Amino acid sequence: MSTSKVLLYKARSPPFHLPLDCVGIGMVLDIDGRRTENEAFSINLSSAPDLSKDVFIHFSPRPQQNKIVLNTMKDGKWCKEESIPWYDMFDINIDFKLRLTAAQNGYEIYDRRDVPRLIGTFAYRQKMECNYLVFGGQGCTISFAERD
Repeated sequence: MSTSKVLLYKARSPPFHLPLDCVGIGMVLDIDGRRTENEAFSINLSSAPDLSKDVFIHFSPRPQQNKIVLNTMKDGKWCKEESIPWYDMFDINIDFKLRLTAAQNGYEIYDRRDVPRLIGTFAYRQKMECNYLVFGGQGCTISFAERD
């Protein structure tokens, strides 16, 4: 019998960090938010609350560059950046519903506004030992649910 735990965190503005209970394959984060300014923001799964050590996934919608940046930090140094095309759910004053799943071969990123739709993937670059969700940027508020 499997159990599911859902932790809900409501309407937070950056910057902030929260400890995560669910880490590893099968982890699901549902993140709801709204951008109110034309600024970048980031969602990070990290080993430290201040992004000083390892970041296992850095997810950063960047409207001014018309892309979503994905990256990893190892030992305090950013690795090679990857990107996926801009996605309309991150336009200003649109409610976004993002799902980040730790799947077998990497992170899967979904738009879950209607029927969940895969918008990107990001392969694991290091063993995932994240302890924190770190949210940064400005002009955005989020709430999220953590599931295992």
